[in-house]
Amino acid sequence: MPASGQHICGNKASIFTPVMPGGGAADEEQASIQEAMSAEVDKRMNNALNDLKVKYEGGGSNEETSVHGPNGAAYQQKQRAIDDAQKAERVAAARAEAERGEAVRRQDAQARLDDEGFDSDEEYMDGLQDADTVLRELREKRLAQMKQAQAEKLENLGKGHGRYHEICQDDFLNDVLKSRHTLVHFYHRDFENCKVMHHHLEKLAPRHVECKMMKLDADKAPFFVQKLQVQVMPTVVIFKDGVATARLVGFDGLTEGLAPGKENEFRTDALESWLARAGCIEYEATATEAEIKKFTLAGARAAQMRGYADGALDIEADGELDDILRDDE
Repeated sequence: MPASGQHICGNKASIFTPVMPGGGAADEEQASIQEAMSAEVDKRMNNALNDLKVKYEGGGSNEETSVHGPNGAAYQQKQRAIDDAQKAERVAAARAEAERGEAVRRQDAQARLDDEGFDSDEEYMDGLQDADTVLRELREKRLAQMKQAQAEKLENLGKGHGRYHEICQDDFLNDVLKSRHTLVHFYHRDFENCKVMHHHLEKLAPRHVECKMMKLDADKAPFFVQKLQVQVMPTVVIFKDGVATARLVGFDGLTEGLAPGKENEFRTDALESWLARAGCIEYEATATEAEIKKFTLAGARAAQMRGYADGALDIEADGELDDILRDDE
């Protein structure tokens, strides 16, 4: 079978074009080939002359400066830039992995503290001489945090937080300035995408009373549409202490991984994550079972014990889990 891009003729002789005596089409084709070859030679000669010119304009150094050769200074500089960029990407990925691991361990430890009244993860308790004192301090700190959060929640509920509601242009400034964190969804009643945004914000408002979530009919608020330069709907504008700090235009940043034409099927937690990055809500993605197994010692051991109970672990798998435990330690 021929490789891709190749063509097979009847026999080897048929792939050659004979030169016919007396001129004709064959002579014209041969002349065209000669011209193309001559042009290619001229091009390569000009490139070589230009490289020599650049090389010796710098004082006649024998150092190659061409970007075409692996020994050239320009080539090496370009390669170093590529290597540096790749290294920066690896460092950023490793840092993000470490931060996520810390968040997962924190969630796991807090969940056990809330459910069981103690923290059994050796990663947190190992080396502590007075575990009872540490646990008491953790409980007291947690209790203080809960009391403060409850007080803030009650205060915010009194300001209209906890529900996604309609406002009018005349109430805009009062509602935005009254709370520390607010968002306003500029919508058009006939746009389907605005209805999708309504759906998600209605779900998020009761979860995040730390941010006051409102909607405003753009047709009835021309002053603020012009003032805030709202040109696409839906647009969600984030405010902190009355100052616009971020905006979400359409579904930008919410549709990663969705097929074309399915953009309006994004998940609520995608919007929730975006709002957290914008700084208007407190949200941290809930650790999955796979993440707990990956990032915590207790999670890996629990997974191992479940495997034994189900009869799903063999000697090889057990060795792999031991590797996981050693890496986690």
